[in-house]
Amino acid sequence: ELALLYNVNRTAKVCCNQEGLLLRMDRNCFHLCMNKLSERHVARAMGFFKTDSNFCSMNDDELKNLAAVCTVQVFGRNEQILREGEVGDWMFIIIEGNVQTVDSDGNSTVKSPGTILGSAGMIMKQQISGARAIDRVTCLALARNSLERLIGSVEDVIRRSAINALLMDNHNIPNELAFFKELTVAQQKSIIDRCESMEFTPLQPIVVSGAPAQLVLVTQGELAVMPEDFDTSAHLELSK
Repeated sequence: ELALLYNVNRTAKVCCNQEGLLLRMDRNCFHLCMNKLSERHVARAMGFFKTDSNFCSMNDDELKNLAAVCTVQVFGRNEQILREGEVGDWMFIIIEGNVQTVDSDGNSTVKSPGTILGSAGMIMKQQISGARAIDRVTCLALARNSLERLIGSVEDVIRRSAINALLMDNHNIPNELAFFKELTVAQQKSIIDRCESMEFTPLQPIVVSGAPAQLVLVTQGELAVMPEDFDTSAHLELSK
């Protein structure tokens, strides 16, 4: 099947060692079947995206591009979908069934169709919670290398989902951010859309004294509140 998939000649010889029945499929027929299967998966993905609130605002070309890089994966009851701490290379969109997510503190939440799993892991480079199928679950799977080729509205939806997961699914969220869970979906989206991603090097100031008030959500690494007389240049020299 690898020779058929990659359209190359076989490198090994196959011989019959006893009388039997052989079913054979040539290359053209195999590719026709694969194309039909791909079209069916794309159509199923498109049907879901057009009715889901996270994706329905995207135009048809964007939806087709997203559907084309997704694969349909089915998980049986109690089957593991994501593991906490594993490399965040995959993201799943639930289209059928229910999923239980569990964080590092043992807090569990049930997720229903329309939920995006693993989007925060894409940003943080590792999954922040595990996910297991409660019943038979069907998901659209999206790999990191495929996501990196998608821009525009697709990127915005995934980014919004990742930030939302960090704020909504984090049971250790500070009291100052507890208000977020009380907002409507539209209000949550409005706040998230105003967030921007930024990266900082060690000891680089994030907020300086006298700067306007702002909300900072740490998705990777650690920060500390330093005294005003803290000498950044001296510590940089010591760290070299």
